[in-house]
Amino acid sequence: MNENENPFAIVVLTALLAIQKKQLDDENLYALKFSLARRLLSRQLPRKKVSDLLTFLPYYVRFADPAYSVKF
Repeated sequence: MNENENPFAIVVLTALLAIQKKQLDDENLYALKFSLARRLLSRQLPRKKVSDLLTFLPYYVRFADPAYSVKF
């Protein structure tokens, strides 16, 4: 699913991150979220769609430490 061109796949990956969050510390979660955002930005999607998905990502998968939210 990581290579899927469908933006919905990004949403599914985000949901998987939320599930994995229970097993990850903030540093590893940050790395996964950053990687997901980078993959999204590397696709040839309309700016609005990228913006909407990047806005969705921080609200769905939250960090325990607010400092990571500021970094992301």
